[in-house]
Amino acid sequence: MRLIDVAQFASGSLRGSRTRTLLMILAMSIGVASVVILTGLGEGARRYVINQFSSLGTNLVIVLPGRTETAGIGPGMLLGRFRANSALTMRRPSCAAAPLGASRR
Repeated sequence: MRLIDVAQFASGSLRGSRTRTLLMILAMSIGVASVVILTGLGEGARRYVINQFSSLGTNLVIVLPGRTETAGIGPGMLLGRFRANSALTMRRPSCAAAPLGASRR
């Protein structure tokens, strides 16, 4: 079939069933609009979260209370608990990290 034959067949099919054509155009419009809206909402939420985290700054430590459940093992459970005197211990110079290759005595 030539290209002109395909175009004539398609236009005849579109003109022959106007209701189906209009419903198909409406469905495609709703689909495109929903994709654009959801993409915009997702991008807006991503930017909001990034702005909220960046407004906290870089010199902030967030401390959360320990778990009350005993089921399973979480990523922070291997490190031990953070207690009130742990902050004082970390401020001491003897607790500071030694340079690579140096040994503590």
